[in-house]
Amino acid sequence: MKRCQVSHHTGFKPEDILIQRGNTIEYVGVPAIYTGQPSEFIYPDLMMRIRANSRVKTKYLTTLFLGKILAITCESVQQGRLGTCRR
Repeated sequence: MKRCQVSHHTGFKPEDILIQRGNTIEYVGVPAIYTGQPSEFIYPDLMMRIRANSRVKTKYLTTLFLGKILAITCESVQQGRLGTCRR
């Protein structure tokens, strides 16, 4: 199998925040911090990537996504066919 070239625009960077946007309701909105090598992987369409800037820390944003207020908001707007958040 031949390895593809990954663009720096589509590949992950260390400290990227990855957020589920499709799965069961328990996993939608759950964040993870990427710790691998730059541009080693790309992300699928059921995942969002967020990058913190110099004004906001990655761990702070991740903590916000783990908070109850965001989880309640996500559940209240669910409209996907599988009962997940609106796409």
